Amino acid sequence: RFESPSYNPGKASYGIIMPELPDDDVDSIKEGTYVYWMHQDEDVPRGSLGEVIEVDGEDRKVRFPKAKLQLPATKLNVSDFQKGTLVHRTKDGRSEETGEVKDLEDGKLIIEVDGKTREEKAKYLMKCDFQPGMFVFWKLQDKYVPAGHVGKVLGEVDSRGKIKVAFPEGAWFFKSRDLVKALVQPGSYVQWNQSDDEISEGEIGEATGEINERGKIRVAFSKGTWSFAHDDLLPYELQLGAFVKWQKMDEDVKKGDIGQVVGIKTSQSRLRVQFPKGRWKFRANELSLCRIQPGNLVKWSKSDEDIMRGDIGEVVRLEGNRLSIQWPQ
Repeated sequence: RFESPSYNPGKASYGIIMPELPDDDVDSIKEGTYVYWMHQDEDVPRGSLGEVIEVDGEDRKVRFPKAKLQLPATKLNVSDFQKGTLVHRTKDGRSEETGEVKDLEDGKLIIEVDGKTREEKAKYLMKCDFQPGMFVFWKLQDKYVPAGHVGKVLGEVDSRGKIKVAFPEGAWFFKSRDLVKALVQPGSYVQWNQSDDEISEGEIGEATGEINERGKIRVAFSKGTWSFAHDDLLPYELQLGAFVKWQKMDEDVKKGDIGQVVGIKTSQSRLRVQFPKGRWKFRANELSLCRIQPGNLVKWSKSDEDIMRGDIGEVVRLEGNRLSIQWPQ
């Protein structure tokens, strides 16, 4: 552990990207978000990509290629591709190329690749493993980027499709195949693999999004913020957005209620959880992870005229104690 209370990030500082709730959380669907409607009609067929142009309480006004609709935010599914998302093109087998989403026009994404812009349907794109703000390692090493130093991906791609990454000694462009995503990311809830007088065994901290001058990750614990080598940190099982159950019960949280982790109170080493009746702080060891999580692909054990037997759906969000699922039809 490297303590640096007066740390000045200097040339290694490129801004802190703090975590938000998962993209499909209703509060994360803001103006400019690219979304799909979870239903369909003759003007907006399944798979039509639209852009939120207005937020009106719990509703969102969305511009689709053939219509503008006022829809409940709970009926929207956020696209994997947003403005600034780094992507690979797959249509012509050139998945090595890395581009950036610049805009959305008439339901097609405007991508900049090799310094040129072009239209692409979302189905011909693959989201890059490395996105702006992520922590990464370089597979190689030199005097400027020693082994084990953590870098941060910047939102910049050069004409050769290389991604710009900031390390403590500077920022350079790298091929995506030469990068490895770190297990600990900005906003990750982590435990130190040791303990001392200031950090008790099993205490949970939060990665602040900063990297110090030695390529170590800054983590906030209850008594302070310190820098740690990546391999000395263990990602905790429960992360922001996770579906959980309380191992106890009371008049507010009933047996079987499902909650979602919405934050952490590092000064108390407790997680904030939203349950159907309200939001409270809990010790992490009082919570258990649900079997089904946001983004999981699932099958319904039944079927009807809308959901055929064998259909695969995606878990979008939690509504009360029920899961909202996006199905093919």
